[in-house]
Amino acid sequence: MRCFVLVLLIAATFASQCPKPPSDAEAKQQQIFQIVEYINKAQTPEPVVEGVEEKELKYLGHLPKNEIFSLFDERNWPEAKAAVKYLLEPKTFDDFIKAAKILITRINDEIFLYALSVAILHRPDTRGVQIPRIQDVFPDKFIPNFLLQQIREEAIRGDQNPIVNLNISSNYLNVENSLNYFTNDLGMNSHHYHYHVVHPATGVPIQTVTRDRHGSRFAHMHSQLVRRYESERLSSGLPLTESFVNWDEPIQTGFSSHLTIFKKSYYYNFRPEGITLSDLPELTKNKMLLWKHRILLGIHSQFLISANNKNVSLEREDGEDLLGNAVESSLLSINRQFYGNLHNYAHVIAGRASDPDGRYGAHNGVMHDVATSARDPLFYRWHKFIESLFQQLREHLKPYSHYELTYPAVVVEKVEVVPDKHPETVNKVRTGYTTNKLKLNPGFDFTRQSTATVNVQHLDHEPFHYKFRIYNNAQQVQNAAVRIFLAPKYDEQGHRLKVNDQRQLMIELDKFVVHLQPGVNQFLRSSSESSVTMPTKYFFGDVQDIARNHSCNCGWPEYLLLPRGSYEGLDFQLFVAVTNWDEDKVKDKVEPECQCSESLSYCGTISGKYPDRRPFGYPFERPIVESNWEDFVTQNIHISDVNIRFVGNVEEEKQIEKHH
Repeated sequence: MRCFVLVLLIAATFASQCPKPPSDAEAKQQQIFQIVEYINKAQTPEPVVEGVEEKELKYLGHLPKNEIFSLFDERNWPEAKAAVKYLLEPKTFDDFIKAAKILITRINDEIFLYALSVAILHRPDTRGVQIPRIQDVFPDKFIPNFLLQQIREEAIRGDQNPIVNLNISSNYLNVENSLNYFTNDLGMNSHHYHYHVVHPATGVPIQTVTRDRHGSRFAHMHSQLVRRYESERLSSGLPLTESFVNWDEPIQTGFSSHLTIFKKSYYYNFRPEGITLSDLPELTKNKMLLWKHRILLGIHSQFLISANNKNVSLEREDGEDLLGNAVESSLLSINRQFYGNLHNYAHVIAGRASDPDGRYGAHNGVMHDVATSARDPLFYRWHKFIESLFQQLREHLKPYSHYELTYPAVVVEKVEVVPDKHPETVNKVRTGYTTNKLKLNPGFDFTRQSTATVNVQHLDHEPFHYKFRIYNNAQQVQNAAVRIFLAPKYDEQGHRLKVNDQRQLMIELDKFVVHLQPGVNQFLRSSSESSVTMPTKYFFGDVQDIARNHSCNCGWPEYLLLPRGSYEGLDFQLFVAVTNWDEDKVKDKVEPECQCSESLSYCGTISGKYPDRRPFGYPFERPIVESNWEDFVTQNIHISDVNIRFVGNVEEEKQIEKHH
């Protein structure tokens, strides 16, 4: 019990390092809310005309207001950058608000939302102010059009608070639909959007780009998205997804999102089965293949060519970071002219697959929009290819030796996964579908003067905790980092996965620091404390209440921490590595930045250095030479078998339990 208290004290100590929000943060938050209320709404504010310097606005207003703003589309970047710059320049908060009121009536509202969010994150006078939640401002990017139409019709009939149900459904004609509970999930898609707002790669002034490990964080977060998707495929009995490599082959999987931005009358285009990607007027596939081959050549020759024509080695500590910046094509790219815009423009080409040259005047598909792209199965095929680039880079790294992996002072004797309400079922966890309410404000084209409630069904898991027994054989306290991962044990046909195949499917569940006293240490860690996730209330709760927590809205949904599993129970393995935190931690002179502290593992910090010097995914990010885990593990690494069973609708399951 004593050690359990120590773990909580450490967490409390980290929280106490966060600078307290200024006393006027809540008042500032209300002013931001008042401005945001006009975005994507039928009513627009009165244009500000006094004190406007038109020359400062000459680069703004180019993207039509009825278009979607895409962070992937390079043609949108100059205006987005100008908008962010315009909101960063005011010297005082009052002048910032005035600038926002000037801008909101003059530019595309999606660019405005992006610029406002980036400015809030980087202005010193907005510390403690929460950026707007994308699902509150653009619920039509998350809720299918037929439900919004239902709300609209009920509002017209006089219902002051229409209530609709967004249930998980699938179509047996398309096996990919069995994964709708994951790909269409509101929280997952919200996280993906906010990640790119918190860590913008392009469309911003250079000073707003997170420099520390930007490229490697991009690689890690997106690889985790793919790996989680893979676990969901195995949960549905489907094979692992295929990497999207050949751009001249037909894409066999079609996709339709059924999303419409009502105010813009913008219908996200569908992609028929068997379509082949085509050249765009401004970009050919051959150009992208050239970028791809240059990146692959750099990986296998182990150096990239800088803008001043110097060979920069990838055989260095930040090699993956250099590659990530070049692949994502961030402003930090070592040579954007040479390595191009591979990651982003693949999204653009895929988003315009059904009407590449615009001859039919069709709108773009979901792959074109950061907020919607992860709904499309093609997203995961493309990002599996992106991850393969980093895996090829890691193939050049020397595998860790037992000496490098061993923490001599620590022995992990036992780790168990224990459901909070069913402690007798050790290492067996249940998942199921539950429901949360998303409130829609008045003023949208579909709500009119009414509010509305959407009952959103989503996957969830029963609360659980990890139970640790760790021995410290040293004479003094050890500051240890506990790193927890989960990976499927078998493929879709029931064959045991090979060590390196399993390694490349590992998803991060948690990472935390604990003080280990000499001797035996027994302590607990709740699943709700995960360094990967953001609490469920941050996705569905009242935005006024959430704002007081000063979140940056970036973080994996707490309710999606675990894969779904199967009705019969799907076998996974839990990997726990305990390392020396005194050796791992990064000392940073910058004041601690805590706006993304809810999901430090995925979202990192906005300013300063990431606190862990180890590579993302350590110690499982490098190839393993051993053919079985028994030969790989050291005394400070522990593996447990865990079974995840899906029980269907949680409410129905509760009724069954009552009868028993």
